[in-house]
Amino acid sequence: MSSSNPPQQLSDRDYRQFFHELESRLSTLSHSDEAVRTIESAVSAQFKKTSQRQIAFATPGVITIEPILYEDVLADGGITASEDRFFLLQGDLVMTEAAYFMGERVAGHPLFAVLNSTCDLVPGRREYASLLRVSPLAGSPDELKSSLYHLLSFRSRRDLYLPTLPHEHPPSLGYSVRFDGVAQIRVDDLLLAHRVCSLTLVAWRIFGSFARVLISRAGENEARLRTKVQPRTP
Repeated sequence: MSSSNPPQQLSDRDYRQFFHELESRLSTLSHSDEAVRTIESAVSAQFKKTSQRQIAFATPGVITIEPILYEDVLADGGITASEDRFFLLQGDLVMTEAAYFMGERVAGHPLFAVLNSTCDLVPGRREYASLLRVSPLAGSPDELKSSLYHLLSFRSRRDLYLPTLPHEHPPSLGYSVRFDGVAQIRVDDLLLAHRVCSLTLVAWRIFGSFARVLISRAGENEARLRTKVQPRTP
């Protein structure tokens, strides 16, 4: 017969105290946009003018690179053969006409950025994936100037700037990753998409920071209103 003591019965107050303490630990982590504010402040401090930011982000190999291939990473020792084989990476820019937005197929050789985590894109692991629409910057000179200023200030929580793509000729003024609205695609179809480029490490960090804001950013008043409805103290 086991001599271990039965688990102690906890009271409602104990449970409430546990969740109160857990919320306190998460309060500065779960819904923070600190990473995006770090990007904004770092860019604005280093590059005062929009033209300087545009040149910096267009530096070859800084933001976008040729698609990262599993075989190359394996040969270089970046991963081992025991790890999942990847076909796509989070943030990859792809071209496909198999995606749907608001229930309609997106045609015309559209570009998308892969929103899902790379581990979700292993064949058989997920049935669907999420994509963000990518649009080339266009418009009149004044409109382009305004768009570049808006995007390269990194104050937007709706769009993210991408520079010209590898081997693009003639080079464009850049692209806007549109976080306002998510397209969907079957993973099996996504794995057949044309990979245009991958993101560098720092670009992936920037992309991930904006993706987190898209999903979980909270307004300053929300914690207060939720506390008012359901007080934090047990």
